Order: sequence, then structure tokens, then C-alpha cells
Amino acid sequence: MPTELEELVGLVVDPNPQVRIIAAEHLVPYSISQPNIFKSENLKPVHNLKLLIKDLPNTAEHIITILINLSADNEILENLASDDKFITEILRQIIVPTEPNANLLSMLLANLAKSDSLKAILQKKQAPPDELKSDDNVINQLVDLFVKEAAYNKHADFDHLSYLFADLTKHAEIRHHFVRRQDYDGVIPITKLKVFTEHNL
Repeated sequence: MPTELEELVGLVVDPNPQVRIIAAEHLVPYSISQPNIFKSENLKPVHNLKLLIKDLPNTAEHIITILINLSADNEILENLASDDKFITEILRQIIVPTEPNANLLSMLLANLAKSDSLKAILQKKQAPPDELKSDDNVINQLVDLFVKEAAYNKHADFDHLSYLFADLTKHAEIRHHFVRRQDYDGVIPITKLKVFTEHNL
């Protein structure tokens, strides 16, 4: 028979949204102390969690936090970072100007960049919101989010994207992108980031 904790993991996909949020909230500490409970049945709980990042905002907040914690496990990290549909959904959500969990999504992306699989982000494209004034290249959209900070989304400062960029630049093709002038705004991406590394003495 499943333990109470295993039953709690199962409740995260309950049809009742009130049950889901209670289960997700109570599972957050276990995602640090007992990550193996999420690895049963060939990572089925992780698969379920990935589907829930677009749940109601309060539930999604706990779900994304759980995934951030679980990404410290190498097996789960690779599962998350190599899942194209999952990455596409994160990228779709993070550029929404009203996304309440944008900072958590930034943190999750930064963690996933520890995996070489995430370098595929360079090839990803999506239509940007008009407010972002970016092009359809996802990496450019993320740079523009980072630069705009809370002026774009009052819920987010996008600070954790700096860690994402730092880890992605271990890949030569991404370093090349950051030093190449972009057609949509005529700016070299690295110059947008450079200002954040300079401090007045």
C-alpha cells in the first residue's frame, strides 16, 4: 500500500483545485528533504508536476518551487532540461507581462542551464508580446526581459536570468550570439548586460 507521503504526491493531480494547492504546498519541504518520492514509476510524479506549471497561479507557485528544488537531482535535472514541450511552456509563460510567477520561472530556467541540454534554447523562437519590443528569438526575449525588469512585469525583476546567461555562455554558439549585433534593434546583446556588471565607486 502507498504511504501517506506517496498518497500526497498523487493528490497533486487531483481534479479538485483546492486539493491540488494543499497537496502542492505540503510537498514543497519534501522536495528538498525526500526528493526520491518524486522519482517513483519512472519519474511519473515529475511528469505530472511539469504539466501543472500552468495551473492556477497559487498552485503553480508551489509546483514551480518544487521543480526548482528537484532540479538539484541530476536525473530529474536532465529529465526537465531535455523536455522540449516543458521548456517551450516555461518560455511561453515567462514573457507574459502579467505572469505572477515569472521570477520563479527565471530561477527554474537558471537551474536547468546546469544541463547541456538547455543550449537548445538558442534555436527556439516564439512571437513576443508587443510590450517586450523584442524579436522572435527566445534568447533575445530573455535578455530584453532582464533589462526591462519590473518596468515590464510588476511581479518580477528577472534577476535570476543573469545566472541563466552565465551558464549558457559556456557554449561557444551562445557566446557567439551574445557578441553579434541583432537585426531587430541593432544592438549587441552583451552590451545590454554589461551595464549590470558596472558599479559606481
